[in-house]
Amino acid sequence: MCPVEAVAMEPGGAVFQAITGEAGAAFDALRRRNPDGAAALSRLGAQVDDILLLHWQRAGQVQDDTTASLTTGVQAAQFALAGPTFAAAQARWDSHMSVRMVEAVRANPGKRVMVIGSYKNRAMLQQAAQAVAPQRVINASQWFEKTNSAITVIERK
Repeated sequence: MCPVEAVAMEPGGAVFQAITGEAGAAFDALRRRNPDGAAALSRLGAQVDDILLLHWQRAGQVQDDTTASLTTGVQAAQFALAGPTFAAAQARWDSHMSVRMVEAVRANPGKRVMVIGSYKNRAMLQQAAQAVAPQRVINASQWFEKTNSAITVIERK
């Protein structure tokens, strides 16, 4: 059996504190500057979560294009309302994760690398993986469907 190496993609320590602090400050500023916009953004996030929970009837759907489109739309609304400080913080977070993933792929030529990330990061991580090793990228949604994995039904709270 081959040993499994786990590589953390998310930033830690001081970098984590800096990025999350910047993002939190951007949302605090939004709540002060535009309380209605902040409330609408909060509702949007909750409503999209509700839609996703209804959409996700099989494991592969958590990683499908519909999920990516909906989460990208929420993030676009966040960028528009929370502003450039939040967008910059998110870009730093995404860059850190992408760099770590690319390092892991390049450090393991000829090996399978499983990237486990949030459905909210799927599009960004897939784009980064395809840029460095397009022949090694497997569409998770299609793989789940192809392998006829067990049906997963997510119950509403």
